[in-house]
Amino acid sequence: MLFNGKWRAVGFAHRNNGIVFFALPYHQLERVDFNSADGTDTVIVSFVPCTIHIVGKGLHMLANYLVKQEADLIRVTPKGGLPPATDTQRRELRESARIDKIEVVERKEQAE
Repeated sequence: MLFNGKWRAVGFAHRNNGIVFFALPYHQLERVDFNSADGTDTVIVSFVPCTIHIVGKGLHMLANYLVKQEADLIRVTPKGGLPPATDTQRRELRESARIDKIEVVERKEQAE
């Protein structure tokens, strides 16, 4: 999907034997699920080639950004916190949310 002449995509940065960065286009987004239990939130983002599991705390707003296709980059929250954001909603998200883990499950792994 083009937005202002650019492809709309969301980027993910996670650690798996080093730092891995990849982007998935929003036109391949199939669904976003949000689960909260025992003080831990999980956002499950299904794309055509893979499913992303995001685990942390206070991730409800993140799920909303993904559904509205407004998230640009998702990464594990550093232990020292993040620098201040200028946008009010993004600042609230940064102050309330913490991402502990991002897992990628490829489609062929899901079928097994």
